[in-house]
Amino acid sequence: MTTGEPNCFGSEEFLAKSGSIVMSVRGRAEFIEVFHNELPEDPSDIIEMLRAELAPLESWCEFALAYYDQHRHEQFRDILLSVVDAFDVYELQDLYRQDRLQFKTGRLRILNLLAASSTSTFAMHRVRSDVRDTLTNATLHFIGRADEIDTNYPDTMLCKAIFWMNQCSSDGRALENAAYYASAVLRLKNCSMAAKLANGIIAFHERSYCQALGLFLASLQYKQPFRGTIYAAIGVCAMCLDEMRVASCAFERALALEPTNVGGLVFIASLRAANVRVHSPLDETAMRLTTKAIELDHAFSPALSQLAHCLFWNWRRAFRARVINGSRELLCKEGAPAVMTHGCDVRLGSDGDDAVQARVVDVHYDDTGTTITLSDAVHLDESRVTTGTSAELTIFWRNTPLIEELASRAYHSTEDPATRAEAYFILGRTHHARGDLEQAVLYYSQACKLDPNYTLAHFRLAQAHAARGELEVAAERATEANRLMPKINEVCLFDCAYATCRCW
Repeated sequence: MTTGEPNCFGSEEFLAKSGSIVMSVRGRAEFIEVFHNELPEDPSDIIEMLRAELAPLESWCEFALAYYDQHRHEQFRDILLSVVDAFDVYELQDLYRQDRLQFKTGRLRILNLLAASSTSTFAMHRVRSDVRDTLTNATLHFIGRADEIDTNYPDTMLCKAIFWMNQCSSDGRALENAAYYASAVLRLKNCSMAAKLANGIIAFHERSYCQALGLFLASLQYKQPFRGTIYAAIGVCAMCLDEMRVASCAFERALALEPTNVGGLVFIASLRAANVRVHSPLDETAMRLTTKAIELDHAFSPALSQLAHCLFWNWRRAFRARVINGSRELLCKEGAPAVMTHGCDVRLGSDGDDAVQARVVDVHYDDTGTTITLSDAVHLDESRVTTGTSAELTIFWRNTPLIEELASRAYHSTEDPATRAEAYFILGRTHHARGDLEQAVLYYSQACKLDPNYTLAHFRLAQAHAARGELEVAAERATEANRLMPKINEVCLFDCAYATCRCW
């Protein structure tokens, strides 16, 4: 912090580039300059200085935002809350006697900053009811105080729109309320980049992907620090419109602007994974991108689900083992992975669906090697037996417990019904693959309940019912899957087959 005569540069652009905040000293022709990198951990001194100098409300906002830009959110709130308590102090009102409009806009800005902060924190703690209730009450308190000053202020309406967007999982009319306020902001302030983004998000949730894409593209004309996030949103819209090349370009641009953009990392990984055929080697780049996304945000549900999908469809070629025909044991001298535990699945000889598959129930390590005990006895074809009654085969394995853990984390990290439905679907697939049809049906049914338009969940549910001999229910599920997406060959054939069986 420095003091001195007013600087001769006099340019807001210079002050912005210098990384400091300059404030005049009350009653003297001097100034105080505080550099951003010198902001103290405890903002008490800053608050006392602002109070002593009867600093303009804009200066309070500058210091608060400087803390916010450094991800010091607690200090950001402390500064703004301190000045909120002084709104009714006579000295502060007297300072703005000549400019009531500036006092009004300053108060509105501070209240809306606090409301926006509470709303964004709500999004990060949405599944903790105690935190959620506290943040909801705080947001409504600040919005209410702002409405007492001006009921038609655009920024307050924008805060209301964002607040209602965060309530979508618990209130059936939340999206309608959000759309009302977001549209009102555009009518009052058509040049608002934030309003266009809010309307774009609402349009996306209403499945109006073309409209959402147009609003996201329009928001790019404004200068803002999170262009990478907007490009990621454009990529998601393009994916929903089946424009995969456009989506790929948008995600690559998002990562070029923000290498740590979690959404860009996950969705470009999903595009790469979609181009890998089943039973082809795992796309290591897709795995690396998804893992990086989880490291950046361990509670980002799409990343957790994406990694679970990758691990489910790709069997790892790990080691060779001696298999005794009719035995439940695999004998491996070396190469068995240390992470293989109870619950993992193995395939013997190949990673194809026709391979012998079993579940690991125990792994024992000793000086002579590793003994893996399976859930079922292995019965080999005569062509595979090479020595007496045994054969040495390549073992492929899948870490099913990790897949189920990732799916569970994805479910508990969000309240979005579609994302939770995907987590249930993954759990259904793991149980279906090991032959536990009863649990598979339960998980698939929950996925269909959470997201009635989840075609693949209906299709797999039909398959599970058919495998249990429940052909009538299977036919109903297959018909629903065909109604949702009639162009998928597998769905059409399945539906036709069971319609024929029903006629017989």
